[in-house]
Amino acid sequence: MVNDPWTFAEWLSSLPEARNRQLPHILPHLLFPDSFEHISSEKDKRLILSAFDGVTEKELRKWDLIKIDRALLDLRRRLEAEHSREIDFYEKELAAKWKNSSRSWLLSWNPKNWEWATLAADRSNTSAGETVTHGWRCASSAAREGDHVFLMRTGVDPKGIVAFGSVARSPYVATHYDVEKAREGKTIQFIDVDFVEIRDTSQDPIVPLELLQREAPDHTWNPKSSGIEIKPKAARTLSRLWRDSSGERTEKPPTLARSDKAPDPGEPLNLILYGPPGTGKTYRLQHTYIPRYSDNEGDRFEFITFHQSYAYEDFVEGIRPKTINGTVTYEIRLGVLRRLCERARNDPGHRYALFIDEINRGNVAKIFGELITLIEADKRLRFDSDGKKVNGLEVTLPYSGDRFGVPANMDLICTMNTADRSIALLDTALRRRFRFEELMPSARDIDSRGSGTIPDGEGGEIDLRQLLNAVNARLTHFLHRDQTIGHAYFTKVRSFSDLRTVIAKMVLPLLQEYFYDDWNQIRLVLADQTVTDREYQLVRHVTADPVDLFPSADFAGLGECRIFEVTPEAEITPHAIRKIYESR
Repeated sequence: MVNDPWTFAEWLSSLPEARNRQLPHILPHLLFPDSFEHISSEKDKRLILSAFDGVTEKELRKWDLIKIDRALLDLRRRLEAEHSREIDFYEKELAAKWKNSSRSWLLSWNPKNWEWATLAADRSNTSAGETVTHGWRCASSAAREGDHVFLMRTGVDPKGIVAFGSVARSPYVATHYDVEKAREGKTIQFIDVDFVEIRDTSQDPIVPLELLQREAPDHTWNPKSSGIEIKPKAARTLSRLWRDSSGERTEKPPTLARSDKAPDPGEPLNLILYGPPGTGKTYRLQHTYIPRYSDNEGDRFEFITFHQSYAYEDFVEGIRPKTINGTVTYEIRLGVLRRLCERARNDPGHRYALFIDEINRGNVAKIFGELITLIEADKRLRFDSDGKKVNGLEVTLPYSGDRFGVPANMDLICTMNTADRSIALLDTALRRRFRFEELMPSARDIDSRGSGTIPDGEGGEIDLRQLLNAVNARLTHFLHRDQTIGHAYFTKVRSFSDLRTVIAKMVLPLLQEYFYDDWNQIRLVLADQTVTDREYQLVRHVTADPVDLFPSADFAGLGECRIFEVTPEAEITPHAIRKIYESR
């Protein structure tokens, strides 16, 4: 097997988790340098094949490692024949063709849907060398500042590329461009584009749709949505056609070679989502923020939860014991934030994020240490195209002695449960460095059957929205608005059986925690004092006489005592719940 490079590679790639490790890329080259590239990254291999052979990223992801390596070997032989010498895919000339730091995007403009009222003025301004900025609809969330943008005119003839520019602002959500839809409260995702060349089809040459379909047939040039990525090979073809069609226009033609300017990471985001339990804080992280830091190339985030034993050594760096041949030694081990910062620093074209759940459960001042200063926006590290620091603050870490700072493309997004601790009690330094967004209980987000009601199993209904509002109004009176119950407790309730489980297993234990087992107040919140029938009570009580409890003892002056019990889940009736809001 060791004598045959491809048999060895097939065996190596068959090992568990082989595709997620570097060994299947490194070891074959060390043993068989004539058959395998000295490339340790599958991503780089795919970029090379996409750039030189025009294979789409979607297709390459279907290939196994053996097929990728064989294709690279064939490509190497062709290029060496063309250049009459040995080649290295990382040499400057070849790397410029595939290691492009900027991506290219195809936006669309249909004159039937939107009249470009300033087209003449915009054309005139770009002809004079000025930049014109417009917000434009973009379906993809992967576009980044500095990426190239081409605009396709669709819907009416002549169809083709009519403008070129670059992304000035990453994707954001704003009011819909259609006036009627905007009045309905609808939104849409945009990017801001700095156009450097805009052409008018009545006066200027464009790149016709038919020519693109003929010159680069593997790409979809008439997409249904605005904002799709143009793969490197197709982008270079389009750049050449755009330049060739410029005629007498004097603007500098676009170039899709590697940019000498480092990508602008933009402003870092330090955000804390706070509110009572069940208001959707963690849900917001998982469904709104996390997707922004994940794409086909992998995840660019870490998710952790603070707790009382979480320490600086887990977060930044620390010393850990290690046994080697029976001897205990100590090594520096990097914490989660430092590891992620290193990744962000080496990949300035993308944003990274650390998600911290329950940030207020940890000792924030001790966990962050000197980083409490480094996370400020004006202290973040920024670099030039050579990777040299141009501004930002670094400190010397206590264990390793390394110089360390937090890069500008690193975001911190956290959640905080205010039932545990108010924002007012947070470390002042932390409050000053984070933006806070409050998430409070919202009854309208309970959408069972569209009306917020469920059948009670007896021919009636229970209104979950009224139930939530009634309980929270009483909790706010007795405690504080931060110690209420979130709508998430009820969003998945579809039947009375579901509701009984939520009340017994989630709501009542939370009330016990809020009131420190003061059952009299819990009964007031649940309106149990309004009914005498025990069947309609969620917390029942019996009165016990001390004389009966302790015979032959002297209990003069002692009053009766109450013994409370929680109604078993199976015995909870519809009226026991409905009376909570009907008694208001």
